[in-house]
Amino acid sequence: MKKNKFLGLIIILLTISLLYLINESIHSESNSTMKTKKDSSTTIPEKKDEKDYGVVSELKKDTISKGGNYDVVGSHNCITIHTKEDVQLHLRDTQITCDERAAITIKNAKSVHIILEGKNKIESSTLADNEGAIISEEELTFSGTGELEINSNVHGIVAKNGVSIQDGSFIIHSKQSGILSNNITIMNGDFMLTDSLRGIEGFSKEKNQGKITIQNGVFNIISENFAIQATSDILLKGGVYNIKTTDYESKGMQAGTLIEISGGQYSINTKKESISSKGNITINGGDFILRSDDTAITGNGKLEWNHGDGTIYGKNGIETTYIKINNGIVRIEAENIGIKSIKKSNHFNSVIEMNDGTLNIEAKQPFTYEEAKYKGGTIIINGQERKSISNE
Repeated sequence: MKKNKFLGLIIILLTISLLYLINESIHSESNSTMKTKKDSSTTIPEKKDEKDYGVVSELKKDTISKGGNYDVVGSHNCITIHTKEDVQLHLRDTQITCDERAAITIKNAKSVHIILEGKNKIESSTLADNEGAIISEEELTFSGTGELEINSNVHGIVAKNGVSIQDGSFIIHSKQSGILSNNITIMNGDFMLTDSLRGIEGFSKEKNQGKITIQNGVFNIISENFAIQATSDILLKGGVYNIKTTDYESKGMQAGTLIEISGGQYSINTKKESISSKGNITINGGDFILRSDDTAITGNGKLEWNHGDGTIYGKNGIETTYIKINNGIVRIEAENIGIKSIKKSNHFNSVIEMNDGTLNIEAKQPFTYEEAKYKGGTIIINGQERKSISNE
């Protein structure tokens, strides 16, 4: 009997001890958990700037002094960017107006990227020289699927350190140049440039600067003077171009050193030259309808037609120092001279050379040259096929 009571007492004591240990364990674990949570809250890394995380914050002030991604919606006045960091502007159905200066002024930044969404409108009423509705001292990039309409009393877009347009729709009404930069690169987009003195202008006093490179896009340009002008090269890989110039001295496109066209569709209607280069011209492909009240294509150096289908109308068709047709189709309807080779360069002699392709000329005088080289191809002069380059 005593033995049973003794065993019962031991069981009770063990049970109490076990319950105590369990309680202590739970309490200790709870404290440990709370401590861990508290400690962990002090070790959460500080939030980095918005660009690192791709966070887009709505633009509240019209002066940007810190890098990051900014959502520009609603109405704004005279936005200014002044920072040493990267800035990304998301234009979403916004309207930006400024009377005294550019609507967007980029004084300083590592780079600025403007993304277009929806329909956006920018207006600047300034009359200051070299100003624009958008003016940037730094590298400037545009992209997006939206539309940007620009109205300016001077230039439309001015980028002093290069502009790259990846995509987007641009409607630019400006009194000077629609797009002006020392280097212009266009990958794609839809462009309507009207009421301008010049459409797209690559300008620089520095050597090998002032270049225009276009990969693709649709370009509707009506300008008083030049539609596309560069102080160095114009390199066109493709695209659709509908160009009209209105001034008596106006030209479709003019380059200071080289025009190289590798594809695309070109409808150019000008008072003076449709295509003009102070250096060489290379046609590697494309479809051309050129109409000029003067000479349609002029150059100072060498014109090399490698591929492409061209129909040329003008008082004169082509005038440069050395004309070389390697392939493709060239049709010329000229009031006076079809192809005029005249020495304008010390690098080349006055030569017309044909190796292959088709050359069809209707003109009072088909050719002028000092030397002719015929190696192959089809030549049709005023409806008659010939086997040589001659006026007889």
